[in-house]
Amino acid sequence: MNVFIRFSDNSQNTMQHLLLKSPGESAGGVTKAECKRRYDEDYAYASAIYLSSMLLCSCATGGLGVCLCAIGASAGYDYATTLADRSYYDCLSNAIDR
Repeated sequence: MNVFIRFSDNSQNTMQHLLLKSPGESAGGVTKAECKRRYDEDYAYASAIYLSSMLLCSCATGGLGVCLCAIGASAGYDYATTLADRSYYDCLSNAIDR
């Protein structure tokens, strides 16, 4: 289950990546295009972490371990994309070109 722990660590990094906001965003100094760019980056990052985790799951474990590892990877991806969605809509509500 080292792979699951490794994914959990990566998923924490994903969450930190998704939750960081620039000072301009807090003050409403970003555009909708910047929000969309960040959203796309967050989804690409979450997808890359998910795919690498699934590869590790299939290579490092066997039998039931693969299923458990895949469930953990899928849950982490779902959580990361949920945070990306929230961050995107929050960003849009603070965007300067509403």
